[in-house]
This record gives sequence, structure tokens and C-alpha cells, in this order.
Amino acid sequence: MDIHNMDIYNMDNHNMDIHNMDKNNMDIHNMDIHNMDIHNMDIHNMGNHNMDNHNMDIHNMDNHNMDNHNMDIHNMDIHNMDNHNIDIHNMDNHNMDNYDTDNHNMDIHNMDNHNMDKNNMDIHNMDKNNMDIHNMGNHNMDNHNMDNHNMDNLSPI
Repeated sequence: MDIHNMDIYNMDNHNMDIHNMDKNNMDIHNMDIHNMDIHNMDIHNMGNHNMDNHNMDIHNMDNHNMDNHNMDIHNMDIHNMDNHNIDIHNMDNHNMDNYDTDNHNMDIHNMDNHNMDKNNMDIHNMDKNNMDIHNMGNHNMDNHNMDNHNMDNLSPI
């Protein structure tokens, strides 16, 4: 699945449970996501195989109570992001710039961060409260009010 040049504006995501999503050979290029509110999202066991996310800009994103597991994210710019109560596990983040992010109560474990500034991460104006961060990153979900279980090779977009 190839997704190119997608602009997503004013997206509210509430109460989303996504479990066991296998994404194989998915390329996402040049995605701009603006004004995204994500609340109470649990993302578990996202088996992302050969998934390339390139040149992704995410602006004004509020992420609340989100669990992100096993995600690969490449070349992501995240601006004005509020992250509350987020657990992110086993994430590979490459070439990520994080600007104006407030991260509260985040447990992020087992991430490989490559080519990131300042400890290989360029973070500006970041308030860190109660954070246990080990090589952090983020995600690229934009689903609306969905309970997706055992999805094989389906795009969350």
C-alpha cells in the first residue's frame, strides 16, 4: 500500500483500540497532519514490516492516554505536540525533529533512534514532567472511533 501526499486537517480521534495490526510493505510519503486530537488510544502489537514513513509533518497534536508498541517511524517532524500518559515500546525512530512538545507521564522503552540531534534528537521548548524516556518517538495514526482487532494488511488511514 502506497500513500503519497496526504494532508489531514482537524482530526479528532477518541477511544480507539487497535490490536494486532500487521502492516506489510506500506509506504507513506509526504503526509501532513494538522490539529489532531487523539484520546485514549491503545495501539498494541503493530507488526510493521517494511513500513517506510518519510517526510511526515505533524502539527498541533494532542495525544492522551496512548499506548504505542512496535512502530517504525522515519523522518518525522512533530510540532506543538502534547503527549499525556503515553507508553511507547519498541519503536525505531529515524531522523525525527520534535518541536514545542509537552510530554507528561510517558514511559518509552526500547527505541532505536538514528540520526537525531541532541542525543541524536533535536527537541525544542520541551516540558518534561514525570517522564521515563528511553529513545523516544511517536506515531502516525488517524482513525476515527474504530475498534480494530486482528487487522491483517489494512491501513489505519
